[in-house]
Amino acid sequence: MFKTVSMCVLVCLTIGCGTENEIGRRPVNGTVTFDGKPLASGQIRFVPVPSGPVGVAAISQGKYEVTNKGGVPLGETKVEIVATNDAAPMTLEEMDANPNSKPPQALVIPPKYNQASELRATIESGSGMQTADFELTK
Repeated sequence: MFKTVSMCVLVCLTIGCGTENEIGRRPVNGTVTFDGKPLASGQIRFVPVPSGPVGVAAISQGKYEVTNKGGVPLGETKVEIVATNDAAPMTLEEMDANPNSKPPQALVIPPKYNQASELRATIESGSGMQTADFELTK
């Protein structure tokens, strides 16, 4: 009896322990256009719903790729896209250090794509890169 109880306690403790790196993730890439043109520069954030670690990447010439920390957590995500006038994209190190940061310049795309984002993406389990393209309009 003692062995059974001890084993159950050990299993429960092991299941409860984990790190962020053990969360299922998948690399994601794609394109972002605004009014039919590639978004020159900016940032894309995949925010898990209802919560979880954020996947971020810089957008350059309309393209992005989220591969840091294994990619974006699996499941439903709210997608926030930030583009500013004359903004240099944040470096990967800056985004990792503070994933909730946003560039200080004036936004050049509507809030429905950033602060009040209506965009969603479902990140599915699988091998290889998942593609998620976003066509934004005014």
